[in-house]
Amino acid sequence: MKKKGARKQNEALKLINTKDAVTPIKPSNLGFLSPTIKAVNEVSASLSLGINNKPLLSSYDNLVSSQRSILASIGNLNTGLALNANQVNAVSASIISPLSSAVANVGVLAASVNQNYALGAISQDFLKSAQSIAGTSIYAIKEQQQMVLRGLGGISRKEDLNRLAVDTAPALSLVSTGINTLTHSVPAFPDFTRLPPSVKEINKTVADRTKVVTHQEKLDGILSSINEELVNFRKGCWVTFRKKGDDYIGQAASSMRRLVDALLRAIAPNREVQKTEFFQKNPEARDDKGRPSKKAKIYYVLGYDKNRTERFKRLADSLLKAHENLSAWDHNPTKEDNFVEGVFITVEGCLLSLLSEWKRGD
Repeated sequence: MKKKGARKQNEALKLINTKDAVTPIKPSNLGFLSPTIKAVNEVSASLSLGINNKPLLSSYDNLVSSQRSILASIGNLNTGLALNANQVNAVSASIISPLSSAVANVGVLAASVNQNYALGAISQDFLKSAQSIAGTSIYAIKEQQQMVLRGLGGISRKEDLNRLAVDTAPALSLVSTGINTLTHSVPAFPDFTRLPPSVKEINKTVADRTKVVTHQEKLDGILSSINEELVNFRKGCWVTFRKKGDDYIGQAASSMRRLVDALLRAIAPNREVQKTEFFQKNPEARDDKGRPSKKAKIYYVLGYDKNRTERFKRLADSLLKAHENLSAWDHNPTKEDNFVEGVFITVEGCLLSLLSEWKRGD
């Protein structure tokens, strides 16, 4: 049975190793896309063939479908608004490329670990852990896709599209960079030389760490307007992480958790959350001491957009659980560092999304 599975996964991995695309993307109004972006989205669609975990496959296919919807929407706007080359490039750089890169890397990871397991190269526990990372990454990317789709739905002028590109770029860039970093940290992720040319190219295109610093500064600006201590927690996380002292990962993670906890206390005070219908009618809105739970606080911040809140909660829970299980994965220190760095950057991107929604609701 394992040999049959290995043959199937080996065929699927040819999509990673040998070429750029086998599944054309539709609709046909995508002539504005660069060859690299078009190719990498075709690769992403094709990688479904290498994923045999049904829940993960369903989530990934949904991710690819949402990506097609984004491309189609931008294609329609390109036609309807007669965008010039500079506007197309701006949208590609701020929205399309980061999303395309993250989707492709998750697909490569999911297909690659399946193939490695079928060949007997990794254990079942390792497979499940890697699939958990892929699933967690999908949650994070999906939220960014939904944010972009919501924005695209309200565009009627070129200025609106420009504003969307500017507004979504910081959180999207952080989440995309974080996801790419943590997916690449999994030892079963293919070596750079084995990736399709389009995936190599787009990964190089979006791998600008100066942008990460700029977007982190934007997050700090919002945090400092709430409480300067929040900035200290965020920066303290990175200072500890980079010093590499004793238990630096645990201490850095503690600072990141303190940031999340302190932020929620500041923008979702217990007395206000307790007034909400959700808190009054749902047992899950209370912790074991009867106080508002983190879930209730996030619901409050997001105005009880239940679907979005659930995605954020699952993302946070999954990332923290994955971090807690690091010691069972037999990573070497470099790989472990990359994974944790990716987790931290992804959480920062999610916080920036959360705070952007919060500011819009003020």
